[in-house]
Parts: sequence; structure tokens; C-alpha cells
Amino acid sequence: MFEARIRKRRILAAALCSVLSVGAASAADQNAASQLGVVEVELLSGDVPEASVTSEPIVQTQASEVTPAPTDEQPTVVNQQEIELVAANASTPEGQLLFNSIDPSLQVALLDAEEENSAEDIAEIAVPITPTHSAADCSQLNVCQPTVSWFGSVDYLYWKPRRQGLDLGIVDPDTDSNIEGQVRSLEMKSDSGLRTEVGLRLESGLESVFRYTYFEANDADSVAAPGGGQIWFTRANPAGLNNEAANYDATADLNLNIYDLEMAYWFRKNCDCQIRGFGGFRYATIDQSHQATYTGGTVVNDRIHSSLTSLDAYGLRLGVESRLQLFECYQVFGRAASSVLIGNFETRYTESENGFSGNGNVAITDEFFEVIPGIDLAVGVSRSLGHFNVEVGYELAAMMNADRRYNFTGAETISLGTMTNTVHDLGLDGLFINFSYSR
Repeated sequence: MFEARIRKRRILAAALCSVLSVGAASAADQNAASQLGVVEVELLSGDVPEASVTSEPIVQTQASEVTPAPTDEQPTVVNQQEIELVAANASTPEGQLLFNSIDPSLQVALLDAEEENSAEDIAEIAVPITPTHSAADCSQLNVCQPTVSWFGSVDYLYWKPRRQGLDLGIVDPDTDSNIEGQVRSLEMKSDSGLRTEVGLRLESGLESVFRYTYFEANDADSVAAPGGGQIWFTRANPAGLNNEAANYDATADLNLNIYDLEMAYWFRKNCDCQIRGFGGFRYATIDQSHQATYTGGTVVNDRIHSSLTSLDAYGLRLGVESRLQLFECYQVFGRAASSVLIGNFETRYTESENGFSGNGNVAITDEFFEVIPGIDLAVGVSRSLGHFNVEVGYELAAMMNADRRYNFTGAETISLGTMTNTVHDLGLDGLFINFSYSR
């Protein structure tokens, strides 16, 4: 079959040389030459069955009967790289254009030289003529034709924490017994975080992924009562009697660590719209602290209020991700997931004032379990090229029941230990930039 393929190429190449030599004679001759060129390209690519050529006689046109005059010129010297390029790219538009653009005698010489190079040798050394970027080059995931590959990514996070329960006092413009004015609270600023992941993707579209997320934020505030005014405590035991101050300094801190171990699967029904389902185990630790120091007013010495909540939670997380091809190398994507965790809380709350001999100092601890529902959403755009991928987007996450706030509600002399345990949620939202690599 290999000899028949070479014989067919020689016949058509000779016909093509004849046609090209008189191709400008008439419009009919040009049409015949283009038809032969199409057939020759098909044979180069191996798309025409052997039987379709050997069983049909070759129809010669007037132009094909013209034979080039003999010449004493030296045989055409064929560049080995040109042989490799034409042979390796015969079925591509670039290879067809290259073959049709060279001298007819060189075309025959290339076909002759091809006999001396096996298909295996050419395939090993051949390179593309033009480094174009196909859809496969631009798809880092390439879920339409997945292969076994490792991948990893790093995310830069710029999130803002959002939560209640960080109030410190009421800034009252007067010093009478009427409580009025603005409630002052801490509000954590946007801060940077990090997320990394590593995973393995199989040919079936199945993935296994490990992911780690780290985020930390804090805030600080210092307030002085206005002239002729005072600051009412919002975090004081009513039995302490010292409930008014002239100044306060406060801080709040948040430390978040999340570990995810998940399995995922890419559904490949439509390569322009890719869908990924995922689920797995999540473990999270969240430490939150809040401290305020009050001075002046009825406070004899510095009165310090401190609250610390430490949460260890574990459970399951499930979600879905969808990617839509915009145009070559660009996609938009959306991701939604929900989780249910069982959280172990350890809390500590203290109120103390050095040198204060009256009632009102507090030092309590508590430990309990709580269900922590959660949800996280993300949207963005991605740009892929070969093994690399860059994503930019916005995401938000919410963890319900993630913090506690203790308030004493008993009267000054009755039921002093009566208190409430107020639940607060934790929200995070902001931008992310993802850099990933797959091989």
C-alpha cells in the first residue's frame, strides 16, 4: 500500500507540473489545475482510498499533454527541513499552501525524497510550520479530551470580613442618666489571603483535589467622649456599677484556616459549556478575639473587657461549577457550593479592673457544639494558554453561627449570673486572582 501511495503521488505531481507550466493559458486550464491540486492535497493527507485511484483511469486534459522540455540543469537540491515540514503538515492548510507555492520540479523532488524517510522518522522530527494557537492549546482543562495530568494553583485573595457583635460603647453627648448617642463598633478592613491547591485529573474526567485557604484580618479603634459627654459600656456586667468611661481603645482579630479534600467530575456533553460537580470533606479552624480597654469616667483604673472564641469544625461540602466558552482562550465561569459542619466552640470572656474592690469582675469559659451551615459563590473570567491558566473573579462566603457574644442581663442585685449567648454569623467577600499550571 505504501508503494501504491508513492505511485499515485508521482502521477499526480507530474500532472500538476504540466498544468502549472501552462496554467495561465486559459481560465479552463486554471480550473483544471486547481482541481488536480485539491486531489493531490487529499492524497498527501491520506484521505482518498486507494481503490478510488487505481480503479479509475486518469483523464488527461489538453494542458496535461504538454511535456516540459528536457534540461541539462542539475537535479533540484531538496532541503531536509522542507521535506519534514511538508510531510508532517500535508493535511493542514499551512502544508497545502507551502506545497502549492514551491517550484513544480521541487514538488516532484520532495515526493521522491519522501520515499527515503519513513513515516516514523518524519513524525519524530517534524514541527508545525506556523505556531498557531488552537482551541486545544488554549484550554488548560481540556475536558473534551482529558489526559492523566497533575495540576496546581495559587490564589491571591483580597477579602473583607463582615460580622456583627463588635460594638464597644454608646457615645453620649451628655452626662445625664438618659442613654442616647451613636453606637460605636469595630469594622474589620479588607485584607490579603492565600489559597493553594494540588490535584490529579484522570482521562475519565475524574479529579481528586486538596485545597488550603488562609486568611487573617484585624481592626483597631480609639474613641474619646465629646466635651460634656460620656461613653456607655455595651460589654459590661451591670453588677459592676462602672458603666461609664471617658475613653476606650479596642482591637479585633480574625484568623481563618480551611482544609478541603474533594473529588470532582467534569461532564463533557458540550465542550463549549463545561460542567463540574464536586464534593468532599472540609475542616476549618476560626479564631476570633475582641478586646477593649476603658478609662476615665467612673473607671478607677483601666477596665479591660476580653472575648475569645475558638472554633474547630468538620463536615461535608458539595457544589457545582460551570464554564462557558466566550471565544478562543477565554471563558466565563460560575461556582456555587454549600457545606454543613459540626463545630466545637471554646469561648472565654473576662472583665477586670486592677485595684477595683467592688463587684463586677468576670472570668467565664464555655464549651459546646453547634451546627455551622455555610455557602460560597464565585463568578469570574479565565484566560488559558497551553499549560497555564489565569482567573480573575469575585466571591463571597457565609458561615452561619460562627461566633458567640455573651451579655449579662440580670439586675444589679438580683440574678447576677443571668446572661444571653447571642449567635453571630461570619461573612467574607472580595476579589481573587488565580494562577494555575497543569501537565
